[in-house]
Amino acid sequence: MQLPIQQLNISAAANIIFRHDGTIMTDMWGTTTFVQITDTTVNDEFRNRWKSLGTKADFCDATKNAQWLLDIQQKYKDQVSTISRSTGLINNNAAATATPTPTDPVSETTPTGKRVVKDKTALVQKFIKFFSEFEFTPQVRMINSLANCASANDVRDYVTGYFDLTNNPFAKDLAAKVKSEEFKLLAEEIWGTADRKINKRFEIYYGEPGSGKTTQAITQYPDAAVVVCHAGMTPDELFRGFDFTTDGKPTFRPCPLRDAMKDGKVVILDEINLLNEDCRRTLQAICDEKSQVTINTDVVEIADGFKIVGTMNLFVNEMCFPLPAPLVDRAETIREFSLTAAKVAKLAF
Repeated sequence: MQLPIQQLNISAAANIIFRHDGTIMTDMWGTTTFVQITDTTVNDEFRNRWKSLGTKADFCDATKNAQWLLDIQQKYKDQVSTISRSTGLINNNAAATATPTPTDPVSETTPTGKRVVKDKTALVQKFIKFFSEFEFTPQVRMINSLANCASANDVRDYVTGYFDLTNNPFAKDLAAKVKSEEFKLLAEEIWGTADRKINKRFEIYYGEPGSGKTTQAITQYPDAAVVVCHAGMTPDELFRGFDFTTDGKPTFRPCPLRDAMKDGKVVILDEINLLNEDCRRTLQAICDEKSQVTINTDVVEIADGFKIVGTMNLFVNEMCFPLPAPLVDRAETIREFSLTAAKVAKLAF
């Protein structure tokens, strides 16, 4: 029985959360920590109890479940360390519940309209705490990108897109939790508060085929060259093409990516997620703050203004082609595109 994330207060001794990924979280083995149960036998105990009682109200009835809870606690007390995830106990049950614990805001807007963070460490700790349920710790680049977002909605879209693009196993759970009041408060605190921008060279547009990803990229950057990527490409092919001179001698010519780097322009890499690992690692290096990179023996200077816009379908023929987290970390913008009735009507008629 696949149940959504839901907080169930069964008694003072046990709170239970059913999750999308089939696991359960509960504090029944400790009042200050939640244990994430992954053992299918233990999960079945909870789900069968729910089914046998029939309703949520009956399942949450402490009178009906008091003895059952005691039996479960006793039966599995020696297995708690083995049925919890490798990250161990999740300290602070606020990280696992749908209802946020009220906290003082650490950001403010000055009279001049500038958004500032009064306690940067406290704000980062709030995000670490929020993501702990998903076995994820936000790093410097992500926090900086969130702080550079233009609105709270952009913060939500960036986080959701990050989990989608990396095919994170908690993507569905995360998509549900970013709709909570807890995350809305966090997003309101962080957007627009950055003093500097780390990620400047990479944007990602992803979504369904025909949803307008590449069209939007071309519209936004009309002078950008478009390179169609494929799995057989090598890093050298991304930078140089093979040609012949007028006298028939073989020679290499620069490709659009190399030209864009040298001239400080934008290049669109269509189907970027189909590139092989070597190419993705090369792009990862290019998207850093380096002023030059060396590909084989070719030294390329990177001019200011250079940017890669990667467009992609996350699923191709029902198979997922994610991007590695280190590359997604370097994205200043993550935008999801979907087909709507209005888009279909505009293109079809």
